[in-house]
Amino acid sequence: MKGCLANPGVSPHVQATLKAYQDNGLLATFYTTIYHKSEIYFNNFFNNYFPGFNKQLQRRQLKNIEGLNVKSLASYEVLRILSAKILMPAITDLIWEWGEIAFDRWVANNLNTQIQWIHCYEHCSIATLQKAKSLGIKSFYEQPSQHYSFFEKIAKEQIKKYPELKSVETSLLIDKKSERRNFRRNQELSICDYIICNSAFTKKTLIAANVDSQKIITIPLAFPETLKTIDKRSNLRKTVFLFAGNQSLRKGTHLLFEAWKKCNFNPNIAELWLAGSNQLPLIIRKGLGNEVTFLPNLPHADLMQLFTQADILVLPTLCDGFGMVITEAMAQGLPVITTYNSAGPDVITDGENGFLLEAGNVEQLANRLKWCVENKFQLKNLGKNALVKAASYSWQNFGKHLVKEVTSRIESN
Repeated sequence: MKGCLANPGVSPHVQATLKAYQDNGLLATFYTTIYHKSEIYFNNFFNNYFPGFNKQLQRRQLKNIEGLNVKSLASYEVLRILSAKILMPAITDLIWEWGEIAFDRWVANNLNTQIQWIHCYEHCSIATLQKAKSLGIKSFYEQPSQHYSFFEKIAKEQIKKYPELKSVETSLLIDKKSERRNFRRNQELSICDYIICNSAFTKKTLIAANVDSQKIITIPLAFPETLKTIDKRSNLRKTVFLFAGNQSLRKGTHLLFEAWKKCNFNPNIAELWLAGSNQLPLIIRKGLGNEVTFLPNLPHADLMQLFTQADILVLPTLCDGFGMVITEAMAQGLPVITTYNSAGPDVITDGENGFLLEAGNVEQLANRLKWCVENKFQLKNLGKNALVKAASYSWQNFGKHLVKEVTSRIESN
């Protein structure tokens, strides 16, 4: 019952997927773009001559997966990473698209009847799915985000409501290139045998877009390893709110800024930290006080440490298929404010280990921020509850769930 996993990235959930398949003797080959392995000459070259680039590679280490058969198509991803440093966003975006198509064709060309199934990824799988169907190989298509039509409507509404959001980056969300890419996604959803999605919210948007619900398998992503205790956190200092991730329209960062300005907190009682790259016009920040601190993208270990210094994570996302930062924060004992348009409803009990809001509701968000400042003494207990929830569903649990769902469908024929 051997199969292949094809994914351009090696994020934690991809590695958990790999490990589950590998540990159960199911995996023949892992197809990816670029990953880090200390003995590979390619990585040593960048370590010696381009240390900044090597930091990107360090984030792509494959860990704790023994005997893995990996095939890599690295060229386009290397170009994309380099272009992000020196070229316009539109060019970097185009290189990404070329890479997705090239990766898809490369995986398709490698498929043969020696495998029984393929687990592939959104937007880089048309040729792969077509080849799989022609060879009688069962296909599992991973849908990591909400259906594009759901977000497209929201993006247009937000740009109309907040014209200052208009930029090269936000235009990429709804331009002609977006239409072309969404056509690919529609084809993939139609061709695949099964769709693996990561939250009830994602499933809801797929069904609303008339995707066959019988094809959908919902497997929530897991929590990382949890912190042992949060007892050292003080109730005496000011309330620290943390936003982690790209500052973007999708994440609702502009709405967080609007809510923050409404609150008009005294800098002595509350502050807001934002960690991650900015994809919004700088005019959006106008009127923010000195109590707002902007930090760059941080290595994963540094971000985990930052979680332990804050009081609550705030992610007012307009739509996130899952939102890994939610589970990462909870695993560090941090309660989370987020919206129903994410994995929030799957992992958060409102008022117990975090808070759920209507997406786009600035008034609700501002009121919740005020409540946290006025009731700071309660945040530590919410954080302890978040730790309990995080400990209940590990990546090992995720792997067992995944293998059970996939093998039952492979064996059904």
